[in-house]
Amino acid sequence: MSVSAERIEPLSEARHFFHGKPPAAITMRRYVTAGIRGVVLESVLHLGKRHTSREAVARFEQAISVPVRHRTTAESSEATS
Repeated sequence: MSVSAERIEPLSEARHFFHGKPPAAITMRRYVTAGIRGVVLESVLHLGKRHTSREAVARFEQAISVPVRHRTTAESSEATS
């Protein structure tokens, strides 16, 4: 995330950048620490508070919306052989 090119907002405000119902504060914290399926929401620590940008939220939503391909039964059997 380029802080100089993107306007940053505290997580409490940035939660409203998500489509649909805004995630809870604890969920936002999880997005920036653990993420989802290996995708972490980009953030910066500014004046003791965690911040992110509208663009970072859009990139995060795009990355987590990619469908996960599950193995078929045959592929699972081959992997364990």
